[in-house]
Amino acid sequence: MAKNAEELHSLLRQLADEKAHLERDRQNALTLEHNLKNGLVAPENEKQECNRLLRAYRAMLERSAVEADLVAATKLALGTMIANRTAGGSGTQSSIINNLETFLPVWPKGAPPLALCGCVPPPEDWAITPGHHVAAMVSKKPDTWYLCTVVKPLDKDRYLVEDIMDETGEPPSGKSSGKKRYTLARSKVLALPRWACQDVTATDACYPIGTKVLALYPQTTCFYPAEVARPPTADDPNTYTMHFDDDDHEDGRTRYQDVALHYVVKTRP
Repeated sequence: MAKNAEELHSLLRQLADEKAHLERDRQNALTLEHNLKNGLVAPENEKQECNRLLRAYRAMLERSAVEADLVAATKLALGTMIANRTAGGSGTQSSIINNLETFLPVWPKGAPPLALCGCVPPPEDWAITPGHHVAAMVSKKPDTWYLCTVVKPLDKDRYLVEDIMDETGEPPSGKSSGKKRYTLARSKVLALPRWACQDVTATDACYPIGTKVLALYPQTTCFYPAEVARPPTADDPNTYTMHFDDDDHEDGRTRYQDVALHYVVKTRP
């Protein structure tokens, strides 16, 4: 798993570099094209500028091809990481994932929503109670967020959390839970919502369309960057529709996934 994470982190860095270079090439090409179309180039320099424009377009095509390869490699590495933690791994893992809580109690209509009602954040000094589900950043290379349960606060700045997934995929034996525990700084532990909000239109308890969040990828216990495509509705106050980063169909169509409100959270600024 660690090796897969390092590989993914390296690919993401390369992809970010290629995107930056491609944007620079695009801006250069647009500037050259604008100057040529609007007569801003001296006649004696037109041939030279046309050649520069052709080189800029060629560079863009080459960068685009490299970017496409990196996207494919990144998806493959991400797929490997997801495969290690999906419901297909074992009967135990499947049972854990399939029994995840998907419906939260609905906060009464007209009552001001409390902290952890939908997207309402808790106070900065709020202590997460043991047993509460959280998104926990267990690694920064790359940012890796797992669904965990708080075991206990160790002090005002640290928590002991436990991965809800047994890494071995086998039933726990003896006194051991079979689940990995992490000691994490408060900043790396995000409390998940406790309630859904019945009055989704009259409150600020739902992330609006376009909000960048972390969401639990379906059939895994991993959180990934996503964008809200549809917030909860009065008829379905417990579900968001998400578009996960780099998760489109092979033919380029946008892939949308439903995610329970309980597993949608925003990172701290």
